[in-house]
Amino acid sequence: MKPKNIITIVLILFVLASIVFLAAKELKQKPDAADKGLEQTQNQLQAQTPNQTQLQSQPKAITDKTVVYYFRTNIRCVKCKKFESYTQQVIDDQFSGQVKTGELEWKVVNVEEKGNEHFIDDYKLVTKSIILSNVKDGKETEYKNLDRIWAIVDDETTFKDYITNQITEFFVSD
Repeated sequence: MKPKNIITIVLILFVLASIVFLAAKELKQKPDAADKGLEQTQNQLQAQTPNQTQLQSQPKAITDKTVVYYFRTNIRCVKCKKFESYTQQVIDDQFSGQVKTGELEWKVVNVEEKGNEHFIDDYKLVTKSIILSNVKDGKETEYKNLDRIWAIVDDETTFKDYITNQITEFFVSD
C-alpha cells in the first residue's frame, strides 16, 4: 500500500473512533448538579409521601374530589422529572389541607405499566402530561389537560404559578 492510502485509512479510523467515543460519552454522561438536586428533592418527597398501598388502604369517604394526575413513562428526561417534582411541591405547599381532607388527590401514573394503558385513550395522551380530573359520586365529570407545561417547565416560578392557578380554578369550577 502507498503511504497516502495508509494515512487516509488511519484518518478515517480516527474519525470513526472519535464519533463512537463521543456517542458513548453522551450516553454515560453523569447527571449535573441540577439533576442531582432534583433527584434528592424527589427522594425526600417520596419519603414524605405515602405509597399507593397506604393510600388505597385508607377509607374513601369522600366521593367528590379533584385528582391531579402526572402521566409518565419509563423513560424520564430532566424536564419530565421537573414536572413531577414541581407539581408535588405545589401540592405540598399550597394544597396540603385539601389533600388531608380528601378533596384533592395526587397520583403519579406510569402509562407503560400493565393496567395503566387505558389512560392514553381516556385522556388522549401523546406525551407526559398533567391532568386535572373532577370526580363526583365516584365518577369523573370533567378533566383538563394542562398543556402549557412543556413550554414553561424551564421557569420554575412560572410553572408553579400555572399549576397553582389551574388547580385553584378547577376547584372553583367544581
